[in-house]
Amino acid sequence: MSTEPDEGIAVLLAIAMVLLHTAVDRLRKWLRRRRVEESWILVEGRIDTHEAQLYTRGKLPAYYEAAVGYSYYFQGKYHSGLHSLGEVQWLEDAEKKSQGFPIGTPVKIFVNPDRPEESLFAD
Repeated sequence: MSTEPDEGIAVLLAIAMVLLHTAVDRLRKWLRRRRVEESWILVEGRIDTHEAQLYTRGKLPAYYEAAVGYSYYFQGKYHSGLHSLGEVQWLEDAEKKSQGFPIGTPVKIFVNPDRPEESLFAD
């Protein structure tokens, strides 16, 4: 009789851990967003840039992170921020994601009134 765990149980435990991690991460993001919506100020901003950042593992390309840059005016000053649109495998996919936000498009931005340089893209 073997004392090693059954391979099927190990796979199920691994899947359960991934699902739990995903659920906790989503809950954390949801709670942060709730705090922001309750205490930060909603302002209008504009899309200024499209970005695709390449990330590597060692010397090999791993993925691109698509993002849009935005600016907003608050308390007499212009500020800017970057909103991630997610990770994709190919540069073309990153470019496609950002096409949903043409340059100059008005967007809603949550601004921390105590630190106006801190902002969050309002989806």
